[in-house]
Amino acid sequence: MTVVVGLLRGVNVGGHHRIPMQDLQMVYHLLSLEYIQTFLQSGNVLHLRGSHLYLYFPNGMARPKLTTALLERTLEIPGTARSWNTVLKLADLCRRLATS
Repeated sequence: MTVVVGLLRGVNVGGHHRIPMQDLQMVYHLLSLEYIQTFLQSGNVLHLRGSHLYLYFPNGMARPKLTTALLERTLEIPGTARSWNTVLKLADLCRRLATS
């Protein structure tokens, strides 16, 4: 089974746009998707499709010149970002879900 990660933009960021994770899981169930799992209270959901752009910031993302806003304007598509630690934790959850 292929496990895919959905990174929803702007969910529960800084206490804004709060969506209970149980409600988010219910939306995925209503779409007839199976084996749904959320991670943290951040809109990370295991299951979704799309194109990806991966960037590496060796000095961190505190004040990058290449910002998400700049990428969105240039590529004319919405985007989102996650820290490498979050990506690694999501990858671990995908492995566990795929073997369960």
